[in-house]
Amino acid sequence: MSDRPYPRKNCNAYLWEAWTGTGDYQNRVRDFVERLARVRGYTDWQGFFNNTLTSNFLPFRSESDGALGPARQPAKVFAHALWLRLIPQLGIRAIVCFGSPAKAGFERVIAELGVKSQPELLPLRHSRCGLVTNADIARAKTLPF
Repeated sequence: MSDRPYPRKNCNAYLWEAWTGTGDYQNRVRDFVERLARVRGYTDWQGFFNNTLTSNFLPFRSESDGALGPARQPAKVFAHALWLRLIPQLGIRAIVCFGSPAKAGFERVIAELGVKSQPELLPLRHSRCGLVTNADIARAKTLPF
């Protein structure tokens, strides 16, 4: 990706990296997490964010799913298998999805997990993630983080 150098280790890229060319996506995600942390009673919202797993459904460095080209389908298969293992292993109880591709991918994974391991899913439209409604925040507030 040409908009930023390779990520630093041990940091949350949404908080500590400067992105360009992303349509302000980074700031919209930060705004959502800050609002969520505050309604859940966290005074240190950045600490809350730093202790939250953040990842794309396809955990590969690319501008978009489509930019993966012919590697997209194998990447989806890999990601599906990865999340099937990680969700129960890490005890992930809630997933917030920004955008339809992530929502579709996580829905397929959750459908395969046993009832005991199924996390709650909160899908947000990609274009709305910075314009989160009070209803979105109210629902997110009830998620089992």
